Amino acid sequence: MRSTISGVVIVAALLIAGFLAWQGFHQPFSVTHDLALAACVAGLLIASVLNRRTAPRQAGQQVSKPKIRVESMYYENQPVRLDGCEFVDCCFSNVTFIYDGREPFAFVQPKFGGKITISTKNQQLLPLLDLLRQVEEKKLPVEVLVSET
Repeated sequence: MRSTISGVVIVAALLIAGFLAWQGFHQPFSVTHDLALAACVAGLLIASVLNRRTAPRQAGQQVSKPKIRVESMYYENQPVRLDGCEFVDCCFSNVTFIYDGREPFAFVQPKFGGKITISTKNQQLLPLLDLLRQVEEKKLPVEVLVSET
């Protein structure tokens, strides 16, 4: 929806800007004319920003949920693949979580013990994992905010 609106705004702004530029060649510029042209340019910039922020999701499509539900399992000294799994009431001790970012995962009332390692093949996740490591080292409080834009 936002992509359609920004597309309409871009087309409208281009038409108006073109008309104002054409009119400017035939009449002397005025303050009103300059403000209208500036408003068109601002509209183009805003529409461009809105268009870039639009998620590549189709109308009505929701964020997917984990496909596999795992309940009351105990994992110790082993790798645990996270992609596509929801872990409910599971215990994890000295495990390596493997997450490649292909599918969502979730934990519901988990219990953790021992050393936890996080592994990924997805290079785009490395800066986030490094940030989490640094925050953990400094024992800083973390607040997580989720937004669609």
